[in-house]
Amino acid sequence: MEGNKVQLVFEFDRSEYDAFLFLMDQKKDEETERFWEAMSKTPVKCDFSVFEKDAKTAKFLMICAAVASVKELVKGE
Repeated sequence: MEGNKVQLVFEFDRSEYDAFLFLMDQKKDEETERFWEAMSKTPVKCDFSVFEKDAKTAKFLMICAAVASVKELVKGE
């Protein structure tokens, strides 16, 4: 990883994935299982371009999460 980049680790468990499927009105089927298997096997590098016109907003939310996550480390110094 380059020194001018930040790596953000975001984790969610199966019950949260199932809740996502429910909220998106998706039924659990073979395809949704394949998605879960693919996501849970290895770290997923997020390609923000998949959000198209909302890519900047999605990336901004991840930056907010990173800043909030280190807030105590910075303020505690």
